[in-house]
Amino acid sequence: MAFTVRDFDDLIRLLDERPEWRDALRRRVLGDEMIALPRAMRELAEAQTQTERSLNQLTQRVDQLAQRLDQLTQRVDQLAERLDQLAQRVDQLAEKIDVLAEAQSRAEQRLQRVEGDTGRLKGMILEMRYAERPYVYFKDLVRRARTLESDELYDLLERSGLTDQELDDVIESDLVVVGRSREEDAQTYLVAEVSWGIGPDDVERAARRAELLSRAGQRVIPVVAGDWITPQALDAAAERRVWYVLGGRAIEPK
Repeated sequence: MAFTVRDFDDLIRLLDERPEWRDALRRRVLGDEMIALPRAMRELAEAQTQTERSLNQLTQRVDQLAQRLDQLTQRVDQLAERLDQLAQRVDQLAEKIDVLAEAQSRAEQRLQRVEGDTGRLKGMILEMRYAERPYVYFKDLVRRARTLESDELYDLLERSGLTDQELDDVIESDLVVVGRSREEDAQTYLVAEVSWGIGPDDVERAARRAELLSRAGQRVIPVVAGDWITPQALDAAAERRVWYVLGGRAIEPK
């Protein structure tokens, strides 16, 4: 039997009256997958909406991160600029330090020269004082002490048999004093090296020059004199048996 338009109209009417038939027919005609398609489309649309929302949030976060990165870049640039300025200041300070160090070095050199000149000047003044008043400064060693005149020294050395070099060495002595020894009342010579500060070299010169003068057959005592004496000079004086005079007081080496 053929399916007519009237039959189709009756079918439509029945489907409208019986919704469960309409659903059954839809499942039969479309199948479960097609029926589920609208729901899947809605879910897909919702997922897309959620994805777009998440993407927008991510975009905002990226924009915020980019902004923070820009701020950080600016801060790094500012820090780099400050570091450059600091480096310049350090370089300038280093230059000033070099200038100050050079100035200090020059000042120290000048001070050393001044101290050396002052020491030599004090030594010269002290030598003059000892030469002018040997009876005061060497009274503990000899009586009636007097400074030997240059002619007397030359006459004494001519009979010593010393070489020219040895003669010059004795003549360069700071001071040669003659007097009477207190123990034996014998004529005694003092070969003295006078310095503001007595060092080992002074002791060595006094000992060497006294030994040369003793070759002339005279009784000779080596002496160093000054305002102060170094520990090394004390040791040398004890070893070479050289007397030392500090502030007008003669001290026997021990």
